[in-house]
Amino acid sequence: MFHSLEDLEKFRLTRANELRLTAPRSIKLEDPTEELNKLFIELVDASLKTKRERATKIPELEALIKKYPKTLRLRYREAVTVPVVNRPVIIPYIYQNGMQNLIRPEKFSADTSGRIKAESLACEGDLLQKYPTNEGFKRKLILIPKIEMSTSDSNEFLASIKGVFDLYGIKTLSPEGIIELASEIEKDIERSIVI
Repeated sequence: MFHSLEDLEKFRLTRANELRLTAPRSIKLEDPTEELNKLFIELVDASLKTKRERATKIPELEALIKKYPKTLRLRYREAVTVPVVNRPVIIPYIYQNGMQNLIRPEKFSADTSGRIKAESLACEGDLLQKYPTNEGFKRKLILIPKIEMSTSDSNEFLASIKGVFDLYGIKTLSPEGIIELASEIEKDIERSIVI
């Protein structure tokens, strides 16, 4: 961690192997947190985008986005900042119905790393749900868990991580639940168009 400009300059001068690091320059920003979030998404998240997009697409919701491209009730791939830790995350689908429903498919390996990932997501979801958006909307994290490699222990592992999510009030959906959610979203969008 850099505590001063001198620390950063020392790092730049001593760590630049074949890469040439430019000298730090100051810039003026309106909203530094927002700019850093955008920069993170552009530089870091973009490299993982294609792989993650394939893993996170839900055909039922994709069809609704194509059918209702101008609706604000269902949005695709937006950055959301997790309160308190101020860390940006990409939410694949956001369904707005008086509450901001953050829909996130997630793959888990049925081992310790999968359990740690589940615990981290539970904490992240808890923070998102405790703190409303800047516009005052409450948020709800909805996870669609999938086990990467099915084994005889997969169902037991899935039940255990769902237990963790239940403790934090995080909703989890099965494939059947996705179909029901998509149907609910479509009815809501249709009602909003008629009004």
